[in-house]
Amino acid sequence: MNYVRQLDKVRQEKPLLFSYRRCPYAMRARMALLSCGVDFDIFEISLKDKPKQMIEISPKGTVPVFVYKDLVLDESIDIMNWATEQKNNNSHKNKS
Repeated sequence: MNYVRQLDKVRQEKPLLFSYRRCPYAMRARMALLSCGVDFDIFEISLKDKPKQMIEISPKGTVPVFVYKDLVLDESIDIMNWATEQKNNNSHKNKS
């Protein structure tokens, strides 16, 4: 996990999570990504000043918002399922 301070410096090949440290849904998304070994960038938002890029991606304006390539997930359960799927896919590749 790499904290990003400027969105224009984010590398597109890594997943990006828009988050807020006190949001329980964002917390569980972060925990799932970390426990599944996903390498991702994280951008902590301010609830008073949500980034334009996040609103363009997810107009409802809530966190977490997970972006990877063309995939956008804005529900923590979907992020958890995606992370688990990545972990399972990687463990199958390692067994082959």
